[in-house]
Amino acid sequence: MKINIVATIIIIILSLLDSVSTWLAVNNHAVELNPLVNIFLSNIYAYLIFSAFKTIILALITYMYVKTRISIIIFIMIAIVYINAIITNFANAGLKVIP
Repeated sequence: MKINIVATIIIIILSLLDSVSTWLAVNNHAVELNPLVNIFLSNIYAYLIFSAFKTIILALITYMYVKTRISIIIFIMIAIVYINAIITNFANAGLKVIP
């Protein structure tokens, strides 16, 4: 399987986990610091549309550009940032992520 397809699948999963964990965290009294995301969090439908749009754009960019060694390294760095955000969101939602 090509690396850009694998990277695209990974970024879709990470983006969806980030969206779900953000929603859970905010609904458990966490504060969203990103002003762009914060605009959409007051309405579940607006947030779903925003999250879907964000995921589609990330998937397209990943599929088109993650092909060289340097782009793979940059992708890994972005994935690590996403994983950090997801863990933080789940922790802010009150879920025990790391034992």
